[in-house]
Amino acid sequence: KNIHDQLVAEGELLNPDIENPWMRSGPRPLLAKFRTMDDDFNHIQSRIHGLIQDGISSSQIAVLSARKNHISGLRNSIGIDEIVIDTFYQFKGLEYQYVFLAEVQELFRSDMGQDEVSRKLRLVYMGMTRAREHLFINYRGQLPTPLTPLLKNCDHIT
Repeated sequence: KNIHDQLVAEGELLNPDIENPWMRSGPRPLLAKFRTMDDDFNHIQSRIHGLIQDGISSSQIAVLSARKNHISGLRNSIGIDEIVIDTFYQFKGLEYQYVFLAEVQELFRSDMGQDEVSRKLRLVYMGMTRAREHLFINYRGQLPTPLTPLLKNCDHIT
């Protein structure tokens, strides 16, 4: 048996229900599309600096990146050491008032099998659940097909 069949046999939730409007309370997540990585990072930096000017503690803000090699670019762009910036893979069990999911398109490839798509959806779901109050989801280009249910459950920034 492959992992997909094993999880189904064990009754495990294979694909988080990201369409369910009852998954969290508070403002709807903001879904933002960007043309370039710099646009994405600059948007995150601008929002974070605005939050801090509004009195939000930097210790209550986190940024999750799909790519480990982009973390230093995010750190340099944001320029605030106290903000937690790490990959989706390193973020289990932690919660913050404000969470930014950067570059979600980087998690998905068109040639992925269902098992890998399911693992990546669980990773995105885990990242989404780290936000206690506000969630920002950023992507470039086309929103990956497995994430299209987000289009009707998020407010959009274009």
